[in-house]
Amino acid sequence: MHRYQIPYIIILCLILLSCSSGRSVTPTWTQQDTLILALKEKCPSQSPSISPPIFEPDTCLHMQVNANIVRRLTYQKNGLVKYVCQDCGETLSQEETSRLTGKVLYGYAEIQAILDGFYDRYGIDYESIGKSVDGRNIYVYRLGDTSAEHHILVQAGIHGKEYMNTALMLNLTEYYLLNGDTLFQGKTLSDHLENTCFHIIPTSNPDGAYISQTQVLSPACIKSFLLENNVPKKEVCNTLRVWKANADGVDLNRNFDADWYTLNDGVGKPSYRNYKGPYPASEPETQALVRYTYLYPFEATLSYHSYGSEIYWEYGNDPEVLKRCYSLYEAVHKVTGYPKVTYEHLSPAGYKDWAILQGIPSLTLETGTVPAPLPHEQYKIIQKENLYVFAAVASWVKSQ
Repeated sequence: MHRYQIPYIIILCLILLSCSSGRSVTPTWTQQDTLILALKEKCPSQSPSISPPIFEPDTCLHMQVNANIVRRLTYQKNGLVKYVCQDCGETLSQEETSRLTGKVLYGYAEIQAILDGFYDRYGIDYESIGKSVDGRNIYVYRLGDTSAEHHILVQAGIHGKEYMNTALMLNLTEYYLLNGDTLFQGKTLSDHLENTCFHIIPTSNPDGAYISQTQVLSPACIKSFLLENNVPKKEVCNTLRVWKANADGVDLNRNFDADWYTLNDGVGKPSYRNYKGPYPASEPETQALVRYTYLYPFEATLSYHSYGSEIYWEYGNDPEVLKRCYSLYEAVHKVTGYPKVTYEHLSPAGYKDWAILQGIPSLTLETGTVPAPLPHEQYKIIQKENLYVFAAVASWVKSQ
């Protein structure tokens, strides 16, 4: 062998070893990374206006028979996490985020927080329509647009101890917002509510609800409302628990100008229940409801009370209005199963009575089967019974 051949072979081997070792430090790309990098050039940017976007690989059947790996855009909207194909905009899947509602009892501060959440998450606007005796806001929020053709007013909690209906209003509202694609009578819930605005007052008597929930009343009020009504001291806490009136000791549902003068309340002075007040609409809560009812062309009103699982539909002597009230009752009866209450069991001066005298078909729905405050275990069946009331009433007003 030539003496220069051995070094040449050694040099050649060193070069080959160097090339081999070079591959071991080259960055290693996974198949997933390669696909995403390759798609960066051919996937146009069509993302919704969000910040910041999160891209993940996923599959989509857009425009081709076989599934393709695509960029997946993750974002939140209306309480949902949605996964959207960045290439074609199709929704791949969606998941519900944590709900704002779901409890069966809400305090005043919790109601305010939920309404803030409704606005931030769903764009549901709300406002105060007035102040209670103790200065609490009486809120209304609107499920739908004020420019809608049809308007419906729903109010709950006008009696302090009936605060479970406040939870029913808030929980049902979020159910409709998150389940608009649910079918009811051959149409989606969103279709039923289209071109309709529900004006919902979750608690018309925030002071009464606070008293019933906390059993807190000022010493002066305890003396005037309870001891002067011969309530023994040992019964004070239980009496506060079943408080119906506002903080002035007036039963708001006996304070409206609907045969108020003919009503003998059997009390004649401020109390935890039944006192009709010194004159019609004497209370700021009553005045707030009256003012707001005049603001929109309401085609129906619903008042939620407890208890009885039944519906009051009659008042006054206008045959045309009564005919529409009964028709509205039939629509609500079909979805709740609640029977009607006969006329002879009516008491005047309630909100429903006053609204009917204004020519608005109106109902009072009594939820639950035992006296309020309702036990928590009753809530589940109450929500089930009332789940489709909004859809049924929206359809009814459009049929008139």
